Amino acid sequence: MIASPYFWLALLLGALAIGGTGYYYGDKHATNAAKAAQLVAVNAAIAEATAKAKADAEAAREVEERRQRARDAARRAREKADADIEKNPGYGLCGLSADGLRLYNDRPADSTYPPGSSANAVPGSASGSGREAVDDPAQQPGAGTDVPRMPVAAEGAGGLGAAIISRLKAFLP
Repeated sequence: MIASPYFWLALLLGALAIGGTGYYYGDKHATNAAKAAQLVAVNAAIAEATAKAKADAEAAREVEERRQRARDAARRAREKADADIEKNPGYGLCGLSADGLRLYNDRPADSTYPPGSSANAVPGSASGSGREAVDDPAQQPGAGTDVPRMPVAAEGAGGLGAAIISRLKAFLP
């Protein structure tokens, strides 16, 4: 048996040197592997963000094209309506020409209110906000009765033609 303490000390130092070297290179390898995985994840995120940005840019371009087409259509309709109003000064006499009626019927559709919604809804009302009303609407005073019609202004004071012209101009920005 070898009883020399220097032999055992050398053996222990050799084992520590081999273990330390292995630990150093293992840590270096693990760090490089983590950096490589991080690089792959960053590249994937960049590719995904680029694809999303392209899709968003395409959607924004399409929306802007639709808006421009609507502006052009409204401008053309306004020009036609102005020309028709200048050509037919008799609109104040409660009548539209055939061109005026066609222009009125061809006005751009109002897309402010989606189908099924009411343009006359009170903002913040319970029916429009998804909240329930405090009282049952059927038990409110006057519920179930018809709303009386308001008297109409005299036809000669501006006339129906003026009302139609004002509505036509309201739809044409």
